[in-house]
Amino acid sequence: MIDLYCDLEYNLKEDSANVSTNIRPELLEDFITDWVLRSQLGKGADKSQAVDREVYHVRITCDMSYDSICISADTGNKSLTCGIIARALRNGDFSQSRLEEKASPDKIAQA
Repeated sequence: MIDLYCDLEYNLKEDSANVSTNIRPELLEDFITDWVLRSQLGKGADKSQAVDREVYHVRITCDMSYDSICISADTGNKSLTCGIIARALRNGDFSQSRLEEKASPDKIAQA
């Protein structure tokens, strides 16, 4: 059973991301930093051929009953996946203010 999820759609050409999650906005950045990236760092290089595309999709799930995190992506390469997550983190895409800005009713009404 998946308790927590974070879906990331990253546009490489525009260096922009859209995030969809059920994790409280004020906790997401810490979850990504403390649990996701730290679990991936130090695992060594992934020699798999990366898929070349303009938009990548990354899904991070957490099963709280087992304290397990699963990362799936269409990148073809775990190092590229980790890099995309780190880039989105650096760009502030997981920040509370960015998530609230994208979810604000004013933004929806303007679209």
